[in-house]
Amino acid sequence: MTKSSPTPRSPHVIILNGGPPPSPRIRSLLASPAFVIGVDSGYAHADLLSLRCDELIGDFDSLDERSLARAYAAGVVVTRFDTAKDATDLELAMNRAHELNAQAITVVCGVGWDNRFDHLAAQLGLLASPSYANVRITAWFGETFVAAVHDGGSLTVPGRPGQTISLLAVGSELTGVTTTGLRYPLHDENLSPYSTRSISNEFDHSEARISIRSGALLVIVPDAL
Repeated sequence: MTKSSPTPRSPHVIILNGGPPPSPRIRSLLASPAFVIGVDSGYAHADLLSLRCDELIGDFDSLDERSLARAYAAGVVVTRFDTAKDATDLELAMNRAHELNAQAITVVCGVGWDNRFDHLAAQLGLLASPSYANVRITAWFGETFVAAVHDGGSLTVPGRPGQTISLLAVGSELTGVTTTGLRYPLHDENLSPYSTRSISNEFDHSEARISIRSGALLVIVPDAL
């Protein structure tokens, strides 16, 4: 069942992914106001983060019927998909955010995907998809911060001196990678997606700036809180 879609309150969309619960500590770092999309059992995470879902998307293989009924009663727009589909619920939610002309998307995930590492790998790849190259994409996996940078883009990331930060090329070679504020700086260099060269760099200052000329980059900061 699908209701007519509400008008987004904000150009920023927060997507609450299903699976393990997120860290409550990230709440103060989430944009407000924001349009909130719950992904299947991610609907239950809204209460944990003191958020109100505007839409709920998924095949609901992990959301109990009681919670689904509560969503309908609260006036949440619900879109149910068949379990035999060609995209994960998260991808469907990101596509929905793109349809809403989101300027920024923050994906909120939990930790503990050990038994479904395939989902975790696919989620990371999805964040770097060229389909969302014109949208600012960030994510939280527990207390790990992830952000995507695309052709000609740049990103400034806060951190602590000595804190770990990794740069991961996705899909193809990165060109023109330049960084400041890191212990091991890069100056207009290329990075291969098949190399670990840019793993486990460190902040040298309270923030780092990363820019690229072409390609898709994931910036990963473990223990970002």
